[in-house]
Amino acid sequence: MYLFKKNELSERIYEDFFAAGSEVIVFPVRTEQGPVELVKMLTKDFNVYHNLLIGGIVALFRATPEQAVRIMQDLKENPERHFVSEEKKIFGDKTYVF
Repeated sequence: MYLFKKNELSERIYEDFFAAGSEVIVFPVRTEQGPVELVKMLTKDFNVYHNLLIGGIVALFRATPEQAVRIMQDLKENPERHFVSEEKKIFGDKTYVF
């Protein structure tokens, strides 16, 4: 017997993204930060809007074209600024059992 759960959240995210006429630009970033930590930094530094944060897995945010250009420029010019993870410094060497 196989049970499959349809990933409705992912489908909704993609539908919303393309329905809004958004554009995809692949921009690789090397960082120790998780998605949520990086998006929180972008929110603080560039005032982007984030609407869904699932720790370490997904961090959706919206940026204007102008914000996106500034973010990519900053990531290219200051990669070390976005590399170090403060969360990793706190939690990185610990083991958690649930």
